[in-house]
Amino acid sequence: MYQMRKLWCAPYLVGRCFLGLSSNQRSESLNSVLHTHLEGKMTLFDMLEHYERCLSGRRLNEAILDIVALQSVVRAYADASSLEKHAARVFTPCMFELVRWSINAVSKCVISEILDAWELTTYVVAKIDRREKKFEVRCKVKEGSLYRISCSCRKLECLGTPCSHIFYILGIHQVELLPRCCVPMRWTMSAKSAFPPTRKSEMYDYSESLVRYRELRNLSHATCFWACQSSEEYQRLKTVLNAQDGSKESSRGLEECIMFGLVLPQMTEIDCADLEKVLDPVHVQGRGAPKKRLQAKMKKQRSKRKCGYCGVEGHDRRICTKLEEEVMG
Repeated sequence: MYQMRKLWCAPYLVGRCFLGLSSNQRSESLNSVLHTHLEGKMTLFDMLEHYERCLSGRRLNEAILDIVALQSVVRAYADASSLEKHAARVFTPCMFELVRWSINAVSKCVISEILDAWELTTYVVAKIDRREKKFEVRCKVKEGSLYRISCSCRKLECLGTPCSHIFYILGIHQVELLPRCCVPMRWTMSAKSAFPPTRKSEMYDYSESLVRYRELRNLSHATCFWACQSSEEYQRLKTVLNAQDGSKESSRGLEECIMFGLVLPQMTEIDCADLEKVLDPVHVQGRGAPKKRLQAKMKKQRSKRKCGYCGVEGHDRRICTKLEEEVMG
């Protein structure tokens, strides 16, 4: 049963996108990057900044790969089939290498049996060097054209690229373009057309009110400078700032729940009472001995040696110049 695991494991992965991953190595790699400079004494804002720095490196690598994929042209061979040329235009350069490997393996395939039915034809395909291992390729024909094709090896469902058995049957049917069922959207050049071209964090985006505040603040700096030159203008500007519509109002920002500083667009819909409940995590001293870098700080510095004759630090009686002068004198 274990030797046939590639056959009975594949049906459980149908409908789930793993992008060719077979382990959790990628997620563990991201966790290790996040935990590299993560400390228990960090505040919530410091932790978010560290998280954004880690993601910025991932976004940069993704942008570089996108540029390479969009600006590079995969050229098929001069004697390549129409299917291979169409695959070179549709798939990304990295995935086209896997597709080309399946196309080159078509020469080793052979049909051992054909089971014909109404609108469904099953081809039993095997490799020349391994005829005992057979796969069933089911082709569904609708209105005289190929509508759907699938293989029992489940490579198309698991990895997302057509297998050599499917390419072999498509060549028999003389299909010039790959069917839509054989081209998953996630491996094509237009996979990210639905996403914005610029992917960045919204952590440092300012709200509309804060943008207006910064503009008024810059304008008020010059006004305040000129108003402080004379007492009349000073009193006039002070009256304007303290009064509104002829009635004085209090400018107590804390009681009115006015937030001064960095305000995110997502925070405009959050109640200030809820923000007061969100505090930094309480630092809990871990068990066991402290870390080595903390041990070095905790160790007391050794006192420097002093001379037994003059009492000055940095030397002893053997090299004391004062003692030498008295002996020579």
